Amino acid sequence: MADLDIARSLALFGIIVFHTARDPAHFGVLEQGTTLCGTREALARLVAGSFFVIAGAGLVLAHD
Repeated sequence: MADLDIARSLALFGIIVFHTARDPAHFGVLEQGTTLCGTREALARLVAGSFFVIAGAGLVLAHD
């Protein structure tokens, strides 16, 4: 269970890093579309997907 908590923490950290870069573009501080191209888009999908998988695994384990 500790491994799952560590993985969840890393996923949350990834979300924080992504939004630190994405929010300035969303609010007009950076050029629109700067953070959603190429590698950054793949990183966003990887972070979000891993968070949902880890959260789902935690829910399954909590109800066993």
